[in-house]
Amino acid sequence: MSTILLVSGDKGGVGKSCLARVLCDSLRHNGKVLAAYDADRRNPQLYRFYGQGSQDPTEGVEMLDFVGSGADKLIEDIMSEKAPYCLVDLPAGSGARMEALERELKLVERVQKSGHKVVVFHVLSRVIDSINALKLTIENFGEGPRYVAVKNGFFGPENSFVRWQSSKTREKFLAIGGTEVFLSDLNDLVFDQIDSRSLTFRQASKSEHLVHAQRWRVEEWLEAADNAIKSLNL
Repeated sequence: MSTILLVSGDKGGVGKSCLARVLCDSLRHNGKVLAAYDADRRNPQLYRFYGQGSQDPTEGVEMLDFVGSGADKLIEDIMSEKAPYCLVDLPAGSGARMEALERELKLVERVQKSGHKVVVFHVLSRVIDSINALKLTIENFGEGPRYVAVKNGFFGPENSFVRWQSSKTREKFLAIGGTEVFLSDLNDLVFDQIDSRSLTFRQASKSEHLVHAQRWRVEEWLEAADNAIKSLNL
């Protein structure tokens, strides 16, 4: 049965699409057969970096109109077991749409009853809005899925997420078996090079457009990201 990876973060600007790119890059690099969908039509980063040049959904990325009929197509793809792993980069502000699908279909419950696993990734910044968004996600989906809170190193070192550390939401999150991981920050100049040239992270680690030190920084960052993702035993 498939493992469904939902990348959420109802508050924009937390690094949700960057996490989706890391997951896509790392899982495929480590041999996972992964169908990827970009539902963030206003900021389709996952498609821009990983979706070009392939019609195979287990190699490229498919754009998904999540507000329209795209959700129904996604459900069909999941239930037909198109791939062992299915990654969905949800748009910022998708919480209301997910709530509607839960009310209408009991989506997560039905998917899990069919034998599929659901893993919800939520990217954290250091502001309270990002924590509140996770609280609402847990209330919406319930205790069935596996939750992963990703502390984005762009906002500071791991020990700087003090509001999250002391929150009631974290207590609930841990009580239902949630897992925390830290995604380290990537050098700003290196990230800009990757962004301006639309390189995948693996491409950037070998690209002649980056000087040696920049490529080495990408390699070190990717190794840390790969280790963090492997620790989740997806």
